[in-house]
Amino acid sequence: MCQRCDEGNPQNHFGSRRDFLKTAAATGVAAASHDLFAPRSARADDDRDPPDDTGRRGRRYIIRGGSVMSMDPSVGDFPQADVLVEGKKIVAVGPNLHAGGASVIDARGRIVMPGFIDTHHHQFETAIRSFLADGILINDHSNTPSGNITYCEYILLTFAPVYRPEDVYINELFGGLSQLDDGVTTVHDISQIHHSPAHSDAAIQGLIDAGRRAAFGYFEGAA
Repeated sequence: MCQRCDEGNPQNHFGSRRDFLKTAAATGVAAASHDLFAPRSARADDDRDPPDDTGRRGRRYIIRGGSVMSMDPSVGDFPQADVLVEGKKIVAVGPNLHAGGASVIDARGRIVMPGFIDTHHHQFETAIRSFLADGILINDHSNTPSGNITYCEYILLTFAPVYRPEDVYINELFGGLSQLDDGVTTVHDISQIHHSPAHSDAAIQGLIDAGRRAAFGYFEGAA
């Protein structure tokens, strides 16, 4: 699922992943040499959270002292550097940036890098995400464990029909928050839970309340 490949510009994804891992390893080693990953005591006034009004035009904050992996050759990677943000834009990346009165996020001991993008996620299924670990899409009549417990029969035709709008909402919200916690900042939600307008509204509201970027996919489900 690569837009540039679809447009007729084939990409070497294997090479880019390999380069990513090489860069991550090299930067991680350098960060360790700067003692970035040494244990630090917890503080009640945690200054790692985004400041209020993040994203508002003219609002400035700086992420200081992290191990920065920009994944952009024109910007570079740094064992220890700062990221200055104004409104919704990154305006500078580099060591010891001067930021005036910008709010400060302490990133020491952390890696600062672009968020991951999840291109296919059924977020309404968050509560049952461990149920079908070894299943397949439809019953292949093989009479095997993976062939008998299938996505269509159990997820779409057994669990999904008893979902209430409030079930949809909490699954969407918790799925979004748990992914944010893992560094996944953008999602394409492949939604198959549209039994009523209330179900659809609940799914969209859960995505909004999670507070991250999302593309909502209105897909077919049971019945």
